Amino acid sequence: MTGAGWTGLEIEEIGEFGLIERLRPGCLRGGGVVRGIGDDAAVLTFTPGALVLATCDMLVEGRHFHRRYFTPYQLGRKALAVNLSDIAAMGGRPRHVLVSIGLPADLGVEYVEEIYRGMKELAAKAAVNVVGGDTVSAPLLILDLFVLGEAYGRYVPRSGAQPGDLLLVTGELGASAAGLILLLAEKANAVPPEIARPLFAAHREPQPRLAEGRLLAGEATAMIDISDGLASEVHHICGESGVGAVLRAEKIPIGRATREAARLLGRAPLDLALYGGEDYELLFSLPPERAEETASLLRRKTGTAVSIIGECRPREECIRLSYPSGESVPLSPGGFDHFRAEEGD
Repeated sequence: MTGAGWTGLEIEEIGEFGLIERLRPGCLRGGGVVRGIGDDAAVLTFTPGALVLATCDMLVEGRHFHRRYFTPYQLGRKALAVNLSDIAAMGGRPRHVLVSIGLPADLGVEYVEEIYRGMKELAAKAAVNVVGGDTVSAPLLILDLFVLGEAYGRYVPRSGAQPGDLLLVTGELGASAAGLILLLAEKANAVPPEIARPLFAAHREPQPRLAEGRLLAGEATAMIDISDGLASEVHHICGESGVGAVLRAEKIPIGRATREAARLLGRAPLDLALYGGEDYELLFSLPPERAEETASLLRRKTGTAVSIIGECRPREECIRLSYPSGESVPLSPGGFDHFRAEEGD
């Protein structure tokens, strides 16, 4: 068993240390490493005066992904991307990553090398070093990454939003969920390629908003990345900040491909944006007098679209979704729950 389309040398033939030696080249891409892979612990340096950020995220086969929907390159890249997105949401810069990976013993070595190629290529773009981790035998594929980053001067928590602040998001929402639904429904061939292609890319190869997050570090009052769905993340910010909110349904950015796929699937585009998750865009709050200027700065510096989608309210007003008709309804958190929903539910 080497994975669909993968043949050749298997992990059990070369063992853990033989595998590590094959994966080691190309792991160091930035500064700050005194000693990397090869010792009991990595020896690292950080910028004097900077705050250290730490995050970890795990991807488990059958729960967070199915191998048949990803190339190993895409799996490795996504595993790192979702962790880098957490650093972006704090307004920080990622520096070093530790990779723990559980592997079926009969998995092909080439398959694992491709996982690491995906991680290394994204790490190179972000100037992040792969400095160690752990490799174990497991009955299914598990990728567990731990990223260390830095914040300079200040970081952006979830807890700083104030009544009157505006709520903004980067990019478009719902595309990753639309791509996943197409894959799970096995309807990829029923959708025009120009519709399916960007949706599959959104799901398989998300883009962590690192530059955007750093630009917002001195501006945003609260921020979070959209991993479990917009509705869930709004509830997180409001809960931590002690505020309510109203979202404007017509302002939530949903792309043409997502809308067309939703129509073909009989789904509501707004539901995909609110509850689909895995967009890895940034949701953030800004004082109203700074919102337009800051949004314009982000667009100009990064080329990323930015939309004002609502505003924070006093806590007693709760969290609501308003429509152009004037109707306003409570917004439930929804989103992905690791201990309830199966992947794609």
